[in-house]
Amino acid sequence: MFTLDTPLGTYTFKPYPIDASWNDCGGIYMFVMVDARGTAHIQYIGLCDSFKSRLCGHDRWDAAKRAGATLVYACSIANADVRAAVEKHLIGRFNPPLNTHHTSAASRLTSPLRRLV
Repeated sequence: MFTLDTPLGTYTFKPYPIDASWNDCGGIYMFVMVDARGTAHIQYIGLCDSFKSRLCGHDRWDAAKRAGATLVYACSIANADVRAAVEKHLIGRFNPPLNTHHTSAASRLTSPLRRLV
């Protein structure tokens, strides 16, 4: 689990296995690869109105798995406008390699997060 401070507030992301059962609520999710040193690397950041409907058969899962992703970090955020703003901020901050919007193509490197467990 880790907590991120953003200009929009503080958000706690919890780790889940890729085959988790998902709730029918909205939020932000990240496909994450953890290296041998315990450093988490965000491969993709997305938002959804429903984790349950969005994460079943996600179009970026295969690419994320090839990049080593084994976890989904998720945070429920009820307000759709806040979700969109938080997603945009996080993609701009971490620049995940599998995101194609809100990123800088020139610096599309795997973005490390320190493991906060």
